[in-house]
Amino acid sequence: MNIAKRALYKIFMGIDSTKEERLKRFGSPEIIRPNIDRRFFSCTHYGVMIPNLPEPFKYFSLMSFIGSSGIKMIDNDYMLVDTPRRNVTQVSGTALPETSNFASYSVDRDCQMSPDGSLVKYGDDVTISGQYPEFRLQMSHDNYHLDITLTCHDNVTWFIHNPVYKHLSLMADFKGHISNKGVDKLISGHGCFEYCNLISLYSLFNKPISHAYRFPYDFFTYQIIHIDENTQLLLALLMIKGKPVTREAYIRRRGELVKYSNQRKTHFKVTKFEDADTITPEGRHTRLPETFTWTASDENGDSLLTIHGTVDTPMTYGLLRGHVGGYQYHGELEGEAVSGRGYIEYVDCRA
Repeated sequence: MNIAKRALYKIFMGIDSTKEERLKRFGSPEIIRPNIDRRFFSCTHYGVMIPNLPEPFKYFSLMSFIGSSGIKMIDNDYMLVDTPRRNVTQVSGTALPETSNFASYSVDRDCQMSPDGSLVKYGDDVTISGQYPEFRLQMSHDNYHLDITLTCHDNVTWFIHNPVYKHLSLMADFKGHISNKGVDKLISGHGCFEYCNLISLYSLFNKPISHAYRFPYDFFTYQIIHIDENTQLLLALLMIKGKPVTREAYIRRRGELVKYSNQRKTHFKVTKFEDADTITPEGRHTRLPETFTWTASDENGDSLLTIHGTVDTPMTYGLLRGHVGGYQYHGELEGEAVSGRGYIEYVDCRA
């Protein structure tokens, strides 16, 4: 590591408080707000992920960004309908292709947002209302509708926590209903409510930045498995220029603090790709996984988990500059056999 890199690393470690926050219950609900009235917060993310829904839906996902991040694997410039800081994008849906919606909105022309975060509304498609610990999510797209209440727990997973970038996930119970083409189903279960805010170059510039100057995160997969009534598993791999910077498994149980794997002993491997490349709307070729494996150990080298996944839904584009879908899994978690359904986000911009 050269002198400049060492200096930057020392500065980062001096301001980063992720490790400290991981030892606490969630106690800062006031940060969950859209930040459209704050000059230097250029990007805010709201997400809701449910890995296990009844057939034919299988899973649900909402991934939305208010503003722009200045990150290579996130921003879709062709989806801009306003300036980067006043643009909103969202991708949402289930395993049914007709429920998928990838859309953009102008903050000022198309959206309603309360500064305190009690209302975040994207056109007529998405409404998030309420405040921690209870939120209501309403979705509408063609003949598809979803209306659920999410009750969040305080055993927060902090992916990162510092003055520039905060990103969290909260375990949440949900109940409500989902309908498609006039068929309505009552649903309940467990998922995640996620939020982040960050300061980027778009805090200084309000026009598209050259790709050469964007932060070079170029690969990302994030997966969620709800093991049982009390246990949830999150899996994450993030790369910069093809080199892993985050490899973690997060085991969270109702009423307990989150258990984290050893980064150096957490591994993800695609064991089979789809036969043909997928071409994104921007013309980029990408290979999507068909089967994959996760392994992770703790600080003592003892096995935490082995998960084998097989994607069994269409992969929907619009999750950052990548795809989202669902899969079946089997394996072990802390010595116990597990199986069921999982949720996958997969973004590969390394080419």
